[in-house]
Amino acid sequence: MRVSVLVNDISKGNIKAQHGLSFLIELDNITILMDTGASPDVLMHNAREMKTGIEYTDVVVLSHGHYDHVGGLFGVLNITEKKPLPIVMHPSAIKPKLSLHPRLRYIGAPYRWEEVEKAGGVLLFATSPLKLSQDSETSGEIPRRSEFEKVEGFWTLERGALIPDLMMDDMSLIVRTKRGPVVFTGCAHAGIANILNMVVEMFGEVHGLVGGFHLFDANEERIIKTVEILSEIEPEIILPCHCTGKNAIEIMKEMLEGVQPLKAGDIIEI
Repeated sequence: MRVSVLVNDISKGNIKAQHGLSFLIELDNITILMDTGASPDVLMHNAREMKTGIEYTDVVVLSHGHYDHVGGLFGVLNITEKKPLPIVMHPSAIKPKLSLHPRLRYIGAPYRWEEVEKAGGVLLFATSPLKLSQDSETSGEIPRRSEFEKVEGFWTLERGALIPDLMMDDMSLIVRTKRGPVVFTGCAHAGIANILNMVVEMFGEVHGLVGGFHLFDANEERIIKTVEILSEIEPEIILPCHCTGKNAIEIMKEMLEGVQPLKAGDIIEI
């Protein structure tokens, strides 16, 4: 498996940094674009600089509906050689995505989803695990069982009323390797513990964890509890980025082995 980090908050070389995330994941029988960053121009600039084959993407997986993960979608839609292009997401990803900090702000997709379909995208809504290839599948909706992982600060509209958005659209991508499953997260709004426990229930183990862990604003208690879960499950590879946060990364590096923060421009062989 070859993983190219196309978009991330921190970059290297001639690669542009942007708040957001995008991975191009190339397997023997499928090329998956997981998330698309916040804008088409950054996504495509970095894809060209890294000499990736993003135009051969077979399927797009959107981890959730926030702009910094879906905003660059038209970059790949405009150049893909494979239309209609499947775009897999949870049905709640297209709900209005709002923040009230410091005021009412729209933080969802910067386009209408009807435009995606007109441009050759096929929206595939899945709440259960969806198989993408022999060795890859989405997690589907992730059960919320952990008591210390709470989703706060996000809002949506339902029946004309403003209600908390519990981010049920947050889902992960799972790739099975000879050494065990590797889990790719977008922001892990569902909680790292909830995600890993689900994968362990499905496959019995976790070999790797890659992506945003959404611990940048977490208190130390939550970070320590997350690290304890990681220590129990013992993934050999832990590659945090995006919304994980410097403090959480430093604590993980002190307490765990195999922690390697990612930058846009990195290419990882797993």
